[in-house]
This record gives sequence, C-alpha cells and structure tokens, in this order.
Amino acid sequence: MSGRRDVDDDAFASRLIGRRVGAYVVKSVIATGGMGTVYLAEQEHPRREVALKVLKAGIAGGGALRRFEFESAILARLRHPNIAQVYDAGMHVDAASGRSPTPEWGGAPGAPGLPWFAMEFIPDARTITAYAREGGLSIVERVKLFADVCDAVHHGHQKGVIHRDLKPVNILVDAEGRPKVIDFGVARGTDSDVAVTTMHTDAGQIIGTLAYMSPEQCAADPRNIDTRSDVYALGVVLYELVCDRPPYDVRHATIHAAARIICEQEPERPREHDRRVPRDLETVLLKALEKDREKRYASAAEFRADLLRFIRGEPVEARPPTLATRAVRWAIRHPALVTASVCFFVGAAVLGGTALATWWYNFRPHRFEVLNKDREARLVSVGGKLIKAWNSPEGGKTCITQIVRHRSTASERRLVVIGFTSAQDASTPMNPNSLCAFDADGDLDVPLWERHIEDGDVPEHLLRHRGFEGREFGVYAGLIADVFSGAGGNDEIVAVYQHSTTTNSVLRIYDLNGTTLYQVWIDVNVAALYWMGDAGLLIVGGLNGSAYWPERGHPEVKFAHPTVLFAVRPRRGIIERAYLAEAPGDGPLAPVWYQCVLPPTASDKFGGLRFVAPGPKYESGRHVKVDWGVLPSLLPEYAPMGLGWIVNEFGEVVERNEPNDVYRLNQSKLPDPASIHFGPLPPIVVKREP
Repeated sequence: MSGRRDVDDDAFASRLIGRRVGAYVVKSVIATGGMGTVYLAEQEHPRREVALKVLKAGIAGGGALRRFEFESAILARLRHPNIAQVYDAGMHVDAASGRSPTPEWGGAPGAPGLPWFAMEFIPDARTITAYAREGGLSIVERVKLFADVCDAVHHGHQKGVIHRDLKPVNILVDAEGRPKVIDFGVARGTDSDVAVTTMHTDAGQIIGTLAYMSPEQCAADPRNIDTRSDVYALGVVLYELVCDRPPYDVRHATIHAAARIICEQEPERPREHDRRVPRDLETVLLKALEKDREKRYASAAEFRADLLRFIRGEPVEARPPTLATRAVRWAIRHPALVTASVCFFVGAAVLGGTALATWWYNFRPHRFEVLNKDREARLVSVGGKLIKAWNSPEGGKTCITQIVRHRSTASERRLVVIGFTSAQDASTPMNPNSLCAFDADGDLDVPLWERHIEDGDVPEHLLRHRGFEGREFGVYAGLIADVFSGAGGNDEIVAVYQHSTTTNSVLRIYDLNGTTLYQVWIDVNVAALYWMGDAGLLIVGGLNGSAYWPERGHPEVKFAHPTVLFAVRPRRGIIERAYLAEAPGDGPLAPVWYQCVLPPTASDKFGGLRFVAPGPKYESGRHVKVDWGVLPSLLPEYAPMGLGWIVNEFGEVVERNEPNDVYRLNQSKLPDPASIHFGPLPPIVVKREP
C-alpha cells in the first residue's frame, strides 16, 4: 500500500458498478470480504448472471496477489455438484489507458491489474445455518444436508486442495435445497503447487475466521495444517448446525484469548445444550473436534461415513472418550487447581494413612491371648494393646476364642467368637454358659448373638430322672472350620456343651449367624476336636462316661473313664435330642468309627489328650496327630518330642512315637482294652519289652 490514506472499501467497491470487467458487466455488490469484493455481474455469451470476485482494493500485491491467482487456478480444477463452479479468471485494467487502476482507486502502485474470477451465482442463497433454522429442519435432516458438504470438501482434498476457511457463510444452500461450498480464497494446495506459488501465510499471520479454525491453525504453523484441519472446521459448522450455537463463544475475546480457548478448552457436550441430540451424533461431533488431529477423522470421507451410519441407525465407529481421558484433559486445562488438589489430597492421605495405621496397630482386634488356665481371654491389637478382656470366675473357662470373617451378600464383617463355661454369676451380662459372637470392629460388650442350652434341648430322661437343666451345660470345647462347604463361603462353629458335673454333652454346629445346623448328644467328656476337611470327618477325643476302669478291676488308673477316639460325618439339618451310638454305621446317629484306646502310660506323667496337625509327611485333611501331652516337668526327656500317634481317616494308627522305656512306667497297671465292651472295638496291641 502507499503512504496515503486508505481508500474507503465501500467507495472503491461501488466504483466498479456499471463497468466491464473482462466479459462481464458489474451490476451490484453482493458482499465484501477479507480479501476481495463479490459482485453480481452479467455475461453476454452465454447470457447468465455470475458472481464476480475482485481482489480487495489496496492489497492486490505480494503474497495476497499470489494467493488470489492460486485460488482461481485450483477452483478451475474442482468439478462437484456441491462446489460453486468457476467459469473464468483474469486481470482487470483500465479500459481507457490499458493500465492498472490508479492508486486513487485503491490499486497497489505498479500492480499489473486487479485479479478477478467469475463463478457460479447462487440465487436466493442462504447460509446453511439460516436455511436449517428458517426451514425448521430436524436433526436428522440437518445431518443429511451436511453430509453433502463433507462430500464436496473431500472432493477438494482429492484434488489437492485444503479449504482452510470453512464456515456457515461459505456454505450456501440454493433455492432447491442443495448446499454449495464457496470461497476457497484461503485454500491451500497439498501438491507441488505450494512450492511453485509459495502459497503459505507469513509467520504468525492467521487467515480465516477464528471461531472455525482448528488448534493447529491457531498456532500459525502452516506445516501442521492438512486435510484434518478442514475436518475440524466441518465439526464446528455441524455443531452450530445441530445446536444453533458454536462450541466456543469467542465473540468478545481478543485474538490471543480466542486462540487459547480453541487450543485448550474442551467444547461443551452438545447434549448439555439440547437433550434431544442423540448420543451417537454427540460422539461423532466430539471426535471431529478433537484437539489432537491424530484422534480426529482422517478425512472428510470418514466423517461423512459415520454421519451416514447415524442417519441409517447403524452403530457409529466413533467412541466417546473414557473417563480417564476426560480426567487427563481436565487436568491439563486446570494445572494450578490440579497442583493444589494434589497437594491437598497427598497431605490428607498422609494424615489419614497415619491415623489409619495408628488405629490398625493399636485398636484393631488382631488375636486372642488366653491366660490363667483358660479363665481369661484377652483380645489384643497387632501392637499387643489390650482391647477387651473376658474373665470367668474360679472353676470356669473360655474356649474357641477366634476372630473369623463373616461374608454376607451385602458386606463382610469380622466376628469375635468365644465360648464360656462358668458358675452362675449375676454380674455377667450374658448367659455364663454360652457361645457368643461379637462384632470385632463394633461393640465388644454386647454380643451380636449368644447361644446356650435350653431345657427343651436336653434329652427327656436327663430332665425327668436326673433333674438336669439347660443352664448347667457350658462350652467346654470347640473349633471353627468349613464343615459344610459352599455355605456362602463362610466357616461354621463346632461347639461342645458339657454338663458341669457329668460327661453328658451335646455336639452342635452353628453357622456364623448363630443358626443351629447339626446337633447330637454324646456321653463323652470331650478333650479335643479336629476337622479332617478332605475326608469330611469330625474327629472327637475324650473320656467315655458309660464305662469305668474301677469296675473293670483297675482302680489305680488315673482316668476312671476309658479314653475314646471316634469320627462322625455331620449332616446338615440333623438336629437330634438322642445320643450318638457307639457302634459304627451309616445312620445319622452312628459314628464312622469308634475306638477305645490307651494312653502310653497310666502314670501321673500323662498330661491329657489333644489333636494337632500331623506335619508335612501326612495330609492334614486325612490325618491327625494324637498328642498325649507328657508333662514337661515330670518327664523332660520326652517332652520336646512328644508322645503321640498319627491316625488316618479310617481310625488306623499309621505311626507311633513311643519310646519303649515309657512302658516300663507302671506297665503292670495298664488294663487290657479288650475288657471294655461298649461296641465293636479293634484290639490295641501294646508292645512291651521283656
């Protein structure tokens, strides 16, 4: 431009009215744009009206002139029903002098003329958004109309042309409802024409309408602009066509602020404006508007193909971004808030973690400690801190004392299970001879449930003839095991209630809700229980109360009642007030096997019977070790190794740990097991040294 004041655009544009430009007579001004003015002109041969575009006065030089020349050349190569056709192109000179228009007209000094080209005139044309709005088109009808626009843009891409200025005013709809893409005035060639014409924008200069530009266009780097930039602009136009508003409001923003919004801010989801927008269409739109061009549709044809799938009601190929992707994008847009939030949550996590670790170490129930000859059960934390203690009076005891997980359909909780045997004590808050379950992480003073023997549970002959009462039976032994497999994934509680002065006992199995699943009575002072899981057998050991050694002529034997081992196979739902038979059989009241056995010594050095795991040599689900509990203080040389047998699921002793000299201890006082007759008893052969 010259140093003189710019000639007024409207004044210059009107100067060509009535003049001849090439083979065309200018009739009126249609519109004035960023690079030129569009006139309505008339051609004589053939007679028709055309749209004549002339470079804007005052800038017809340098790069702008080269872009104008390039535009006319590439438009001439495009032939598509939805692209406005170019008829002719040339340079306008003054008719009288044969020279370029004078600078007073706004022409650039020394310019060869004003470039122009004539293109198809679209009468009664409206922008695509105005046409849809005024015509009341449905969403599907708008998408169908827009699909033709995508096809036209793809045609230009196939010819090596990127439009770079797609927006509603450059997409017109004629009187017949056919869309036409116009104004490739900022189009960029994708072939060698680029190098020939040096048709790229000077560094930092942005061409096009900002609201419809892709993020890479806003960055003003022409090397990053390709066909996917037009896909983005198509997405903006379709968003506005469907939602009647653009995805970003940059009307009042500065150029830099608008560019930052386009590059960094995610578009609002179309359904947030209009719930009538189908989800599939929303997904397609948001894919076209991806900031990262690698995530957009690779071409306008792919974009159109997904729109056609939507129109036909078929699944679209676009997929909505995952929650993780949306979170990352939000974080990128709000770095300061994210940093502050991370610091807050890290600090809160450290404090919360410290508090949780302190609670877990000092206050979360972890294990039991049983003291004072089983009279005191202490529930302690991981750190050994006392949480709760249960005490039984003199002569009482606690047993089972375990923490077990209770899984239900709604949640999982931990239960503290403990059995009590005690003299009647009014100060005890629950029945002193009961089995109780407490919420391990809740109230440890009041049980969730407690179960004891009622008078109605006691066999009739004990009630009538011996005067027994249910409250006289306390929990003497028990264990927790998966007895009835598949019961919600929970274990069951095996408990033996025994009368306070006799060997009459009841063997019960409860679920973790305290429901009785199995019950049978036995005349045995139970000393030990063991669950053979693989064999499905409950092994019981103790003293049979129906026979006496003194009656067999052996008053010197320490334990008056014979020691017995037997196995039962519990059956869910068997609830009996009758006694278990001592003869093996298949009935619900018959044991699998029943044996009278002798301890390795009848002396006071025998400490009692207990069951332990058999060790790695034998399967614990099919074997048990019977430990005779030699008292360390009286027989120290054998206490470390222990005296015991390994018994299998069939009641067979498969291994004995019995030093021969043990039998020299009061061996003459050992009675013959065969003298006891309360069922089929396999003989026990005791090897003695001569």
